Amino acid sequence: MLAECLILSLASRSVLNTTGLHVSVTGVSGKGKSHAFSTMLQQVPRRFRLSGRMSNKALFYLDDPLPGTIIVLDDTSLSEEMGEILKGVTTSFLEPFIYRTVTKDRKGLVCTIPERCVWWVAKVEGVGDDQVFNRMLTVWIDDSIEQDSRVVTRILGKDVDMPTFERAEREDNEVCRAMWGTLGDLRIYVVIPFGPQIRFQDTTNRRNPKC
Repeated sequence: MLAECLILSLASRSVLNTTGLHVSVTGVSGKGKSHAFSTMLQQVPRRFRLSGRMSNKALFYLDDPLPGTIIVLDDTSLSEEMGEILKGVTTSFLEPFIYRTVTKDRKGLVCTIPERCVWWVAKVEGVGDDQVFNRMLTVWIDDSIEQDSRVVTRILGKDVDMPTFERAEREDNEVCRAMWGTLGDLRIYVVIPFGPQIRFQDTTNRRNPKC
């Protein structure tokens, strides 16, 4: 389920009639939130990746970030300032988000975060600003005992034999990066003929139908 949501989020960067699909994955610590993000990022061209720790204003001062960049915040909580930036960027998904400030010489400076960036945020269950996360598709990590058993089995079994590939990079990851690189440059209009038949369990949040 989480992988499917991340794939849909990647695809939303190329859709003209959308406000973007941003993903928040929640759950207790140590259940695989960070691993899920890192695994999916391997399938995305490096030029579209932005992850790691960052200060609140770092996004505004990066050198030439690309439209359609995936911004990954792998943290237990968001600062109030970062939350406000996230809200602003997701609201202006189709246009660059503008931030005006001054230099140390009191000269005006205009900084921007490019359009069509999608956000992937990992957080511990129960942590976060509701106004931030109601703008995102929230997915709960599978923390079942059955999944714990499958993970342990895979970890203990993966180094039993030598790997079957000689290259450091898996070929299927390279294929995926080429595909997402091509799709990332496209801009398409999506038609939904059955749109009027879609029903939401909760219609009080008017952002949901816009995604």
